[in-house]
Amino acid sequence: EELQDSKGSLEGEISELEDHKQQLLDEAEAEKERIRESMSSLKGAKKEAEADMVEVQDNIERRRKELEMLEAKLKDWGRKEEVLVSKQTDLEAREDELKRKEAQLKSREEWLLQKEGEQRAASERRKLTPRREGLGGGGGGGVGGGW
Repeated sequence: EELQDSKGSLEGEISELEDHKQQLLDEAEAEKERIRESMSSLKGAKKEAEADMVEVQDNIERRRKELEMLEAKLKDWGRKEEVLVSKQTDLEAREDELKRKEAQLKSREEWLLQKEGEQRAASERRKLTPRREGLGGGGGGGVGGGW
C-alpha cells in the first residue's frame, strides 16, 4: 500500500511536471510566435526604411542636380554680365570719341565760318576800294605819262 501511495504520489508529481512542461512549451510557442511577429514587423520596418532611404537619396541627387544647374546658370549670367559691362564700357568709349569728334567738327565749322567771313570781308573791301592799276597808265604815275 505504501508503494501504491508512493506510486500515486509520483504519478501525481509526474502529471504536474508534465502539465508544467506543457505550460512551458505553450509559453515558449507563444513567445516564438511573438518573436516571429516582431521579426516580421522589423523586416517590414526595415524595407520601409530602405525605401525611405532610396527616396531621400533620390531627393538628394535631384537637389544636387538642380543646384548644379543653378550654379551653371549663375556662372552663365556672370559671363553675360561681364560681356554686357564690357560692351557698355565700349559704348561709353565710343560715345566719348563721338563727342570729341563732334567738338572737332564744330571747331572746324566755326573756323571755316570765320575764314569765309574773313574772305567775304576782304572781298567787300576790294569792291569798295578803287583799283589803282588802270589809273596811272602802268605805274608811271602821270608824270610824262601817256598824254
